Amino acid sequence: MTLERAANKNDIETLETLLDSGIFMQLDSFSMRKQLTPWLFEVATSHGAESVANAAYGALTGLLSTGGSADRNFLHLATIARTLAALGAKTGVLASLGSGIDFPATDPPVFDRIEREKRVWRLVELIRAFAKSNRIVPTDTPPLTTLMLLISLDHSTSPALKRSLLETIMALINKPFASVADEIPICQAILRVASSLSLSQRLSMLNSFPRAGVPCSRMARWIAYGLLTDGTLTHVTKDEYLQPPPLIRVLTMLLDTSERALFDVIPPETDFEALLERIDILSVVLTDVQSYVDREAPATPKGEDEEPDMELLEMIGNRLQSLHGKIHDTRAAYLDRTRVKDAMQRLRMRILYQRKSALQSRPKIKLNGEQQSRPQAK
Repeated sequence: MTLERAANKNDIETLETLLDSGIFMQLDSFSMRKQLTPWLFEVATSHGAESVANAAYGALTGLLSTGGSADRNFLHLATIARTLAALGAKTGVLASLGSGIDFPATDPPVFDRIEREKRVWRLVELIRAFAKSNRIVPTDTPPLTTLMLLISLDHSTSPALKRSLLETIMALINKPFASVADEIPICQAILRVASSLSLSQRLSMLNSFPRAGVPCSRMARWIAYGLLTDGTLTHVTKDEYLQPPPLIRVLTMLLDTSERALFDVIPPETDFEALLERIDILSVVLTDVQSYVDREAPATPKGEDEEPDMELLEMIGNRLQSLHGKIHDTRAAYLDRTRVKDAMQRLRMRILYQRKSALQSRPKIKLNGEQQSRPQAK
């Protein structure tokens, strides 16, 4: 085969000509497409000649645009992991994402930052193209999503590449025929890897996760909840997952004053930088105030001198106010304390006003045969 000979001889000109010719779109053999897919992927992301790599990238995206629903020339996690290892990624991290991945024993070549970014960008763009055409192995979606987040954490990842990673994560989550049942394994995979990261890295990973759309925002809330509870959501059922994270557990964490408390303030022992990061994570857990208000029971009429029962959201707001009052930052001399107080106050006020707005938008109810509005938030 001319292509095989050109590849073996590394004939740049012939390779580029063949890859640009569009012959791959004319292939009728599924087995040949299946063989060519990983090869084209590796050439597009690893070939030394940029012109050949770009031509392979174009040929592979063209190949993805052809073939019926039964023509599933899948891209596998092992192929992606080996390509990243060749670009210098740590094989230990890659191996933790899936079993049965063999890596070459040779040391990877050394690339400068710009060249490596070009290759990683092509890899990320191709993964997105495979996801959109539903050619990602379903069981590979959780580790691939986690892998995209890990790449975004790398200090050498540029803002442009981070945007591409964000779009690819969304494509993996919203791929054709995706369902709620597919979201839980992705959350679990992310939390398993996050358990070995520092708190600041966990927050960075969470901030790199998309929030647009119902599936992504729901996943972000549960991932944030898992980060605070050190859980992997192993025992969360589909029905539980469709509900917002439980407020009672959030309130329990805020009220905890033990030595292992996450939010208690005990100057001067308190690590305010870590506390700020936990507040930021908690803010993601509590993004959907409307859903909590929807689950609040209608207020029961009380006597004139009786206060209505306090809801969990109100208790959380009061606890944040109490913690806020325990932090002393005289004349803003301690900027870390000031930042924590500001974050607590912003979160408390957001919960307060979003709850009030949600209550005001509730439909009117009939009480004793008369049309009345539901009680307003305090």
